[in-house]
Amino acid sequence: IEGLTAIAEGIRNMSQLQMLDISRNIAPRNGSTLSVVFKYINEWDVLDRFRSQHGNILKADDSVIYALDIVSAIRERRETLDLSNWGLEDNHMDMVASMLTMHKQVGTLNLSGNNVTHNGFTRVSKSLLSQHLLRVLNVGQNVSGDEGFRFFRSYPWKLSQLQEMVVNANMLSIEGLTAIAEGIRNMSQLQMLDISRN
Repeated sequence: IEGLTAIAEGIRNMSQLQMLDISRNIAPRNGSTLSVVFKYINEWDVLDRFRSQHGNILKADDSVIYALDIVSAIRERRETLDLSNWGLEDNHMDMVASMLTMHKQVGTLNLSGNNVTHNGFTRVSKSLLSQHLLRVLNVGQNVSGDEGFRFFRSYPWKLSQLQEMVVNANMLSIEGLTAIAEGIRNMSQLQMLDISRN
């Protein structure tokens, strides 16, 4: 990212530049890549600003494009933060918690399709519960098990504004589903709950 940032800064005055290809530099889309994005978010921000001005001439791998989308979502305080299918694991959840701390205007949070267990959800739950504008929460297709949703039982009023919640395919038993059922009693605005494939 240091080299890409130097390039992004250097080409600002290249008014005749017609194509910039930075593909096959950054690692594939995975949790480690996303950790690097967040660690050097200011540097990535330079590159994202270049993309916003000259996106038509930029060629990059999907991992870079997805990463820049997350950077711009945090920078511009966009309503949706999509972290789905990034290969995130428990050790990445502190980073996600920090993202949520930086961006408290999230309306839709998508963490689906990762590999997060109950330990990871415990790490992020405090930041998650501080998202007072959160309307859509998708944590489906992870491996949290029952323990990952016990916080619903303890802090149900914190998520009373939720309208949609997806927890499908999370290896839940009747214990976990009961915790969710107890938690959603106070979610008067809930319109959709997906607990399939558990």
